[in-house]
Amino acid sequence: MRYGVIDIGSNTIRAVAYEFENRKAVKVEDKLVRSHIPDEIEEERLTPQGQSRLAVVLNKLVYLLKEVGCKEIGCFSTASLRGIKNLSEVQTFLYEMAGVQLDPLSAVREAEYDFAALRASVPEHCGIGLDLGGGSCQILQFEQSRLVQLQSLEIGSYRMKSRFVKNALPTPEERAKISFFVRNEMMDVHNVYGSRYLYAMGGTAKAALKLYHVLSNAKQKDSFLSVQQMEKLIALGDHNPEDVYRRLEDILKNRAETIIPGLTILKTICEFLETDGAYVLQCSIREGYFMKMCGN
Repeated sequence: MRYGVIDIGSNTIRAVAYEFENRKAVKVEDKLVRSHIPDEIEEERLTPQGQSRLAVVLNKLVYLLKEVGCKEIGCFSTASLRGIKNLSEVQTFLYEMAGVQLDPLSAVREAEYDFAALRASVPEHCGIGLDLGGGSCQILQFEQSRLVQLQSLEIGSYRMKSRFVKNALPTPEERAKISFFVRNEMMDVHNVYGSRYLYAMGGTAKAALKLYHVLSNAKQKDSFLSVQQMEKLIALGDHNPEDVYRRLEDILKNRAETIIPGLTILKTICEFLETDGAYVLQCSIREGYFMKMCGN
């Protein structure tokens, strides 16, 4: 049986069709569109125009998932709609216009699905997982397959870009402001087990790894990003930013404006926790949500 999962994020909206193969979640369809939700929130409410645009996107994604044989479709939002004042109104509208029952995840539930996906992909019994999205960042510390410590921080790549960056790419001064803000937000976060690296999930980390592979001709199987490698990627826009931005658009499309703020966040977290870098995982919260849908 195939299941569909729609993930409404701050950077992107993604629809994935899954089925089980050898007790693992296998993608059979994957469709990504840019999210305009942050631009459509006014006074902590998703505007009528924003609701309509979202309903149009969801209608198309639901149709796609049904076309590939999905009998059950789950739709969730994370920080993109977390905390808006008219959430109930949005849920009703999306159900009426797109037939979608929106499941708005709290920070705790988001972390639970992140952890489910993480544990299915990581063999180690203890460590630090991280899911860096557009609106928030979940930091998960685990031991013996048990989630020991969770921090959900409002330091997503889109959020930091909107707050601190004036033009397409951040200046060194703007990156310093992002880093300072992230460090302040992390004052209560500690590397409990002295881990030397992180396990990074989410679109920002995957985009960063893709950028590294393209620009350095690294082997595709190399999934580790060191702090030094992150620093080189972050500094790309310090000279000829317009040319660099066009290059980023060619490589990353929807994430050209948020990748450098996202890398700045990731590098700052690695340095704050005194790790050497991050292994980028190909799993996501969507796999965790899929497993919960199936009762696993």
